[in-house]
Amino acid sequence: MNHELLEYVRRSQAAERSGDPHAALEWHRSVPMFRRNRHVWLLEQLSLVGEDSMPEWAWARWITYQAIRCESGDAGAIGRTLLELLVESVHQDLLQECFDRQGDPIKVVAAVAGESWVYHQTAAHASDMVEAFLHEFADGTLAEHADLARRWVGATMSGYQLLESRPGARLVVREAGTEATVELLDLGARSVAPDGWVIGRLVPSGIGDLSMFDMTPFAVDEPVAREVAATGNWLHPLTKPHRAGEVPSSALLREDYELVTDVAALDLVRFGTKPADLERTMDSLRGGRDEVTRASYRILSAAVAGDLPPEDQAYVAAAALGPRVHDDVRRKLVRSGHPEPWVTWAGRTPNPARARLLELAESARASA
Repeated sequence: MNHELLEYVRRSQAAERSGDPHAALEWHRSVPMFRRNRHVWLLEQLSLVGEDSMPEWAWARWITYQAIRCESGDAGAIGRTLLELLVESVHQDLLQECFDRQGDPIKVVAAVAGESWVYHQTAAHASDMVEAFLHEFADGTLAEHADLARRWVGATMSGYQLLESRPGARLVVREAGTEATVELLDLGARSVAPDGWVIGRLVPSGIGDLSMFDMTPFAVDEPVAREVAATGNWLHPLTKPHRAGEVPSSALLREDYELVTDVAALDLVRFGTKPADLERTMDSLRGGRDEVTRASYRILSAAVAGDLPPEDQAYVAAAALGPRVHDDVRRKLVRSGHPEPWVTWAGRTPNPARARLLELAESARASA
């Protein structure tokens, strides 16, 4: 990478650290090798939402994400120490496999840094990492929205059973080993847990006294969820199957880090694709075709046609936040003088998806 491209990277980071997703996206896209990476997708989503429409919990997630990715200063030093520790203690099998095939160990480290839920949770709640990032690098609008991110650090990990989605974007959960239920902000956590059991940390959402998961929780089986809830120790039970040689540590990786939703892009594709077409669609996705946007369009089409039940609101919200779907939606799905379906779904979803759906409703009114 030449000096000019390195300057583009620096300016993109500076824009992110000042809370300007639009400028960060433009500078990041200016680096040819970055144009199709996952970070571009996240910046596109944040840019689509815009600073004025971003809820406090989304700012907190973005701050945490930036702190985890930080490679400079004290925050970067803390991250490197944690990363080295976790590669050696949790993801050693990936490193050994890399050595066996004479691969590049840097790619293993990069994969753990970018995709390991264990690393993300450890780094996000390390006592000094987020604070060091905020102190050293946060500026402008990002610094103005830092309070909630600070409140999240050190939240307790526990195991939960995800029960049902309710109107108003609420998710009913029960902490393992208890009978009482609580309503959380529903960003789609059920999409990652087919059996309904997860581990994660509940934190304030900034919406009244409503809680939420600090990042997409991790699906586990019931015994693990119960053990984590009972002991507060999460790393040992989560990694037990790997240490026993039952599963590789790659099972602890997640390809799709999400900020404004808990519905992973791959799960959006699975939900928005007919079972008979799924294998072909996944092959097409691996071949580089943007099947996420196509699935998002199909989901929104089904939603406004009345073919989805209200409890699927998280998938509709995630589809509405797809950064590349809106031109086709406005051109093909927004019917003149028929804002009602968009208003109905907006009432079921939280911001920032609600704002996007209301914009589509306004487009329908305006074109009448």
